[in-house]
Amino acid sequence: MFYFKDDSQITVYFADGNSAVWKSDNPQFEKVAQMCENNQWIPIQMLHNQAKTLLNNKVTIQGDKLVIEADTSDPVTKPEVLHIELGTADTSDPVVAFIKLLKEKGTIDTEIERIKPFLINMFKNPYINAVEEIYEYCLAKDFEITEDGCLLAYKNVRKDFSSIYDGGKTKHAIGQITKVENFDTNRSRECSSGLHFCSKSYLSFYSGDVTIIVKINPMHICAIPEDYNFSKGRCTQYEMVGVMGKDGTLQTTNIEAATGQKTVKTTTQAKADKKLAQKKAKSGDRLTETADLMKQFNNDIKKVASQMNISEETVKRNMRKVRARG
Repeated sequence: MFYFKDDSQITVYFADGNSAVWKSDNPQFEKVAQMCENNQWIPIQMLHNQAKTLLNNKVTIQGDKLVIEADTSDPVTKPEVLHIELGTADTSDPVVAFIKLLKEKGTIDTEIERIKPFLINMFKNPYINAVEEIYEYCLAKDFEITEDGCLLAYKNVRKDFSSIYDGGKTKHAIGQITKVENFDTNRSRECSSGLHFCSKSYLSFYSGDVTIIVKINPMHICAIPEDYNFSKGRCTQYEMVGVMGKDGTLQTTNIEAATGQKTVKTTTQAKADKKLAQKKAKSGDRLTETADLMKQFNNDIKKVASQMNISEETVKRNMRKVRARG
């Protein structure tokens, strides 16, 4: 990379053939000039296009630092390395804050390669400031990211899987993509047009007979309303991928077994989720949930067992108890 500077502007030419210009009246002009003089190219790339910098270079997480190593084809030149403190990340730097959030949740540990499909999709969103709004939705950590870069969320529907507020006109079926032509991108309008989805905490605020799991590509999210702590959203399309048990959550459900979707998470977090699911299965009365799921899955014992993270024998035992109590 190289640059040209005069009294009116600085032009930086990047290795991929693109360039960026900072005029002398730009508040960052002096900062960029100093970086150029010190050959600090990664910080300049981050100022110009943060998303592209994270996607096109080697990025790892080392302790509390996000480490960006310049991708260089020169075997002699030592690659430039930039360290960013994750501990100080906030919403003024939403991409880095998002990565910090995913690390805290257990989605990633030392590298971000597996979430790059999600980041790419999010950066492609044409409707909203996607990084900021989706970050706010994810703050509750009640979501899962699939390996193909999508978001899993909840939605309440009728018994026949049709939507509640349009008189059942919008239909859903497992494996089917649902789309709408009319949608509202104004997040200040709390309830408006578009396909709705939410986190677990919001489910109790509206009616429904069944909770389904929907898969949403971040590029199709058109609004995250500001009410209810950003716990709901609207999108232009999604796919129904499964049915959620009455007391289930995305974290305590075997997502791959129940929906066929592979999610991104660290080995440590996967073990913790499994342990939590097993503990949940042993506590409380889950007979009603078992009976409900048997109806929803047409008495498919294997699928119910996977959904509840219990054995097939436990499903059978629960159903015997349900029949015994009438």
